[in-house]
Amino acid sequence: MKEKDLHYQKAFTLYEKGIEFSMIISTLEQAGAGEELRQEILLEIKNIHYSRRKNRGFKLVFAGALILIFGFILTVILFHSGSGINYAMYGLTTIGIILLLWGMIDILGW
Repeated sequence: MKEKDLHYQKAFTLYEKGIEFSMIISTLEQAGAGEELRQEILLEIKNIHYSRRKNRGFKLVFAGALILIFGFILTVILFHSGSGINYAMYGLTTIGIILLLWGMIDILGW
């Protein structure tokens, strides 16, 4: 295997274990990876990290939007049937908005 592949494999293993980016860089530096190689590997790992967060964000936004739509429909049905609407209106709306905002935060990368 090439040196780059070995360093990349080591860095990706550390990333999967939840090690911070700065620790991955210092580990690569101790392993003898050059500055350019370290930056290239870190860029690849960050791209993977942010694409995973973005993917999770879209799923959360979709789930939040579905809960909001379901809550609206349920509120209308309960209102017209004369039942209490508090759970549907406030509970589902709160859950939907939290998921929606959480997803948007993941997509934007805050």
